[in-house]
Amino acid sequence: MRSPVFEAKFFGNTMDSSQLVVRIDDMSAAVFAAMLHFVYTDDDDVCTEMEDDDMVYDLLVAADLYDLRRLRLMCEKRLSEGIDGVPAAMSMLALVHRRHKCRQLEELCIGDPDDGRSPLVVDGFYHKFSYDNNNLRQGNPRLVSVVDAKSWYVGPNDSLTVRCDVEVTTSFAAGAAEEEEEVKDIAVPPSSISWHLERLLETQLGSDVTFLVEDTEFHAHSLLLSLRSPALLLQQEAVAAAAQQNAVIRIDGVKAVVFRAVLHFVYTDELPPLDELVVDAIGGPSASRARIAGDLLAAADRFQLLERMMPMCEDLLCDVITPGTAADTLALAERHRRPELRAFCVDYIASSPDVLKTVVRTQVYKDLKVSSDGGQALGDIIERMLAVNFS
Repeated sequence: MRSPVFEAKFFGNTMDSSQLVVRIDDMSAAVFAAMLHFVYTDDDDVCTEMEDDDMVYDLLVAADLYDLRRLRLMCEKRLSEGIDGVPAAMSMLALVHRRHKCRQLEELCIGDPDDGRSPLVVDGFYHKFSYDNNNLRQGNPRLVSVVDAKSWYVGPNDSLTVRCDVEVTTSFAAGAAEEEEEVKDIAVPPSSISWHLERLLETQLGSDVTFLVEDTEFHAHSLLLSLRSPALLLQQEAVAAAAQQNAVIRIDGVKAVVFRAVLHFVYTDELPPLDELVVDAIGGPSASRARIAGDLLAAADRFQLLERMMPMCEDLLCDVITPGTAADTLALAERHRRPELRAFCVDYIASSPDVLKTVVRTQVYKDLKVSSDGGQALGDIIERMLAVNFS
């Protein structure tokens, strides 16, 4: 998913796809390690942390070879920061010569001599050179070749007389005397690793574990699950399936739409839009948004996705709370021991007598009154109302 070349190597009909060890001979181990680090992390600093520009260039070549466009542009950007004059610009052009994907770096090297912002403009004068797809020549493009010079102009004693016509001008390149503008920077696209992992989940490429939730099968990758949500593979059902060498793990007590959202989060670190989940679940009314958000929070607790998914679910519940769902959300906060969500519910219920009237009519409120945690919650609501109304 991250590199079409790697995908072809390991999942195509090439020889590499059947080998346990693949030998890479066209780059150093350090460059290959840096490229793998980027493939797995999308790290923006993989180039900036390199002290050696030669290694950055080697990484650019590797990124070009394995079709890692974002990494290539990051390398181009790093290399462009060292272009500060004619020698550097000419050296960089020689390096990227015939690398047709490095157009932005070439443009930065050449710049625009007409507005004085080219690295090849020195003291207001443009350093003339010619550049095409086949040759890179500094100076006048009409200079005689070495072969022609030897055949036409070299005398019997191997002497060569060269006449030079030098044209001197006192005019500056247009715009050079004006305040210089910043040379256009190389545009590096934003991180795409979440999209690639989402595609990995959708295409099921290389999947090795199957979950059965309700009547729906979900194919996933055990290595990724073991890193992101080990609890998924430690469920009682998963352990039993592994003991029986069963490839299908049945998960009960979770809706299929909720489990799909859990996997989406595990792979992308984001939840699908809540309204989409509601439509997928029952195609139903907006009042069910709180129920779906509550199911997501319960799943986050069950599968130990506490650091990020749990707070995201709490935010969703706070966004969709209404007088009719406030008691349900408070009971959910008590059940899963979420103090911040509980405090929000208490403040919301105590914020208005009308809200409180609606809440006390619900069956959940009546059940909450007789529960072990309900008495404390109701006491907190009363104290909060007294503080709001008599402070």
